[in-house]
Amino acid sequence: GIIKYTEWESGIGWRDTPISLGKPTNTNLTVDPVAVARDENHIAVFVVVDSKLYIKQWSNANKSDWSDTTWTEVTGLGSVKAAKPAVASLYSTQMSVLVLNTANAIQYKVWTQDTGWAAATTLDGYVEPPGLIATSSEELFLYGVNSSGLFYTRQWTATAGWAAWSAPDGGWTANTPMAAVAPRPHNLMLLGRSSDNYLFYRQY
Repeated sequence: GIIKYTEWESGIGWRDTPISLGKPTNTNLTVDPVAVARDENHIAVFVVVDSKLYIKQWSNANKSDWSDTTWTEVTGLGSVKAAKPAVASLYSTQMSVLVLNTANAIQYKVWTQDTGWAAATTLDGYVEPPGLIATSSEELFLYGVNSSGLFYTRQWTATAGWAAWSAPDGGWTANTPMAAVAPRPHNLMLLGRSSDNYLFYRQY
């Protein structure tokens, strides 16, 4: 497979024809991509292929069809598992990304406009797939469900870094993706599928 892009704008609607963003290598994609907007002028798309993480970026300085942008490997992550990555942006010049390596360790990596990609950090614990969301310019939440169906969250703040894992409760479907939204600063809503196939949510 390849990655395609489309957009919707108020008063205009959906783009008539999706744009092909291609793929980083000749290998067909089997993992879902993930995208983040740093601000209204910058978009980044991430995908895992051939045990590597790749990024393709667009800004308002590029052509609207992405034809002058290229896929670039995010290095320093070792052998990356074929699982959906997670990404969030705290502010317009920063991105945070999470991947699982082939040993099921969570790798965390930060990009800033001034310094580029920092060295990867290995986080203890395991959820699959990991999710990541920014609830303010100084707060992130890592979240997910482990192989025992236990739902975990972990908070990062600019002042204290990564806190310990918190396990609100069990009874979720093991290793399934969750959805997250931050309706306002320092507020988080998580949605997922329970082990009896009902939709549940938690709000903080």
